[in-house]
Amino acid sequence: MKPIRYSLFFDFHTMVSTPEVGKHFDGESFVQQLVQCGVDYLTLHACCNQGHAYYPTKVGKPHPSLTQDVFGSLAQACHRHGIALSAYFNVHYSDQVLREHPEWQEVSATPGEYTPQDFYYRRACYNSGYGEHLLAMAKEVLAWYDVDGFFFDCMAASDCVCPACRQKMESLGVDPADKEAVLRFNHASSHALAQRLHDQLASLKPGLRFFFNGRPFEEMDAWETHLEAECLPTAPWGNGYEQLPLMAHYMRPLARKSGKQILNMTGRFIDWGQFGTLRTRESLEYDLYYGLANGLRPNVADHLPPDGRWPLPVFQRVRELYQELQWYDPWILEAENRPEVAVVFPRRSPLCIYPSEPALKGATRMLTELKVQFDIVTEAVSWEPYKVLIFPDQVSFSPEILSRVKAHLAKGGRILATGQSGLDPQGKAFALEKEWPALYQGPSPLLPLYFQPEGPLAQGLPPMPLQGFGDGFQVAATEGASSLLFCVRPVCHKGWDGSHVNFYTPPAEKTDLPFLLRKGNITYLAANLFQGYAQVAMRDTRLLLNNILETLDPTPQLRTQHLPSFARAFLQFKGNLRMVHLMTYCPEKRLGTIEVDDRPVVLNGKLALRLDHSPVTRVRCLAAGNIQELPFQEEEGYCQVTVPLVEGYALILFDTTPTHDEENH
Repeated sequence: MKPIRYSLFFDFHTMVSTPEVGKHFDGESFVQQLVQCGVDYLTLHACCNQGHAYYPTKVGKPHPSLTQDVFGSLAQACHRHGIALSAYFNVHYSDQVLREHPEWQEVSATPGEYTPQDFYYRRACYNSGYGEHLLAMAKEVLAWYDVDGFFFDCMAASDCVCPACRQKMESLGVDPADKEAVLRFNHASSHALAQRLHDQLASLKPGLRFFFNGRPFEEMDAWETHLEAECLPTAPWGNGYEQLPLMAHYMRPLARKSGKQILNMTGRFIDWGQFGTLRTRESLEYDLYYGLANGLRPNVADHLPPDGRWPLPVFQRVRELYQELQWYDPWILEAENRPEVAVVFPRRSPLCIYPSEPALKGATRMLTELKVQFDIVTEAVSWEPYKVLIFPDQVSFSPEILSRVKAHLAKGGRILATGQSGLDPQGKAFALEKEWPALYQGPSPLLPLYFQPEGPLAQGLPPMPLQGFGDGFQVAATEGASSLLFCVRPVCHKGWDGSHVNFYTPPAEKTDLPFLLRKGNITYLAANLFQGYAQVAMRDTRLLLNNILETLDPTPQLRTQHLPSFARAFLQFKGNLRMVHLMTYCPEKRLGTIEVDDRPVVLNGKLALRLDHSPVTRVRCLAAGNIQELPFQEEEGYCQVTVPLVEGYALILFDTTPTHDEENH
């Protein structure tokens, strides 16, 4: 299957009252614009979430104002120019179809949740006749047009209890009054529909691409040919600029496991459904360069206006961006991230598409600010490549995790656990009793929780009691464990004491209650460190984590100095090249939204790349179409270089190709 380099995704959700749909659409002219952008993969609607088709379907309903076969014209032009075309179908929402077939409509176990003012008012049931209708339309498109794949959108697991679902639930012994059971049933129903769509369409045309949006990536492995990360940071329903880091670091090991690509779907607009917003070039650069630095290919989304003409300013922005990105292709295509640190955070439920709890957000943010190279992993992938495993705050040790932890320790791996991570599934005691440095005694009686910085772990911290932020836990040191930091008692405990409210609670004396312990290769911190950072983002918390990691991994792959916390650094490998992507964009909160308007300039940032017995022969800085040779020196197993200037983005190439003299030698 040919790799995807540059893709675009066009929404074409068109209201029933819209006149003259596709009046000015010209497939050849439109695709000529795609060619100028260097696009090789395109997704466009065959049928939208209103239930309207954009071709003369015999199975479904064309848009009542459709003036021509928009999808067919596009398919022919894409085929002529070698651009792969994916046909979009919305699975859960099909308003017009469901008006005509109310018996296919979902009946929510939570009535009154949706109103007609919501354009997602009507939702389809996967167990009704709608599934066969959808499959028939997809087969029709495949028979009529030369398409290369299908994008099935909005495959959410609902809580449908319609007659079709109830009949099937009864045969399976599922109680329709049990909401969790209903969700699990519908989760399985969505998977069954995905498998049916994949198997029947793939049997008609082998080599098709498939993506099922809204389904857990880990559970779609057999049916998805690639992954797509929907990460529009300006959309109010997402995690803002925390969304892409979460998904990139989580999806990357999943894709690596099965040899799949990841498309980085952002948008040129502020939010989905907006035709009149155009994000700044700088904000789109941030999304796309972050993706490239983490193995995700560009996929900018747009809305195709009903008349079919792509607005010139949007086309020009995409063309400029894609041409700029393509300049870096000779170096970064097929490059790999190979982190040696992993954050372990299993999905809490099979209904969860990807984990995104506050502890994981805090860990992701802290580690990217510290320029640590890391993945986010679950039990779905191997933990073998990693030297350090981090368990943030709330990761209980199931039998599977416990077995993996033992194997990790047996090979000399190291562990950092915080808060209640490491407890058995009952939450009563640490699962790894013999090796664990702490004995769990329950929630900390100290509120608020302070700790006293001291010793090697206090580097850069103020010499005063600091609040841990987040919940704390009382533990005792086990035999052979070292207590490296201790809790500090507050003057009075925060809260109601029966007579007064204690709100101002300064620290008093240091106690003998451990705050941080170490035994062998396991370090344990008795507070929810990462949730605390998600809530408060205190710089001293990040410095403490950095000091701990320095002891766990004294020779990291990459060290940085004189780079601000908003800068990002990602290490990739390709043949004899070691590449560091440097980003100096700074998302700025502006009242109710966050935006990127500028490219801050960072001067004289220092990088130190671990050599791993591969001496560097040349270092270059690539930025904005220019290549600059950089002086470097090797010292204590690292290649050290100063980058004079970064404005937004720069790619630093460390070349380990032997010189002619070395080859002769």
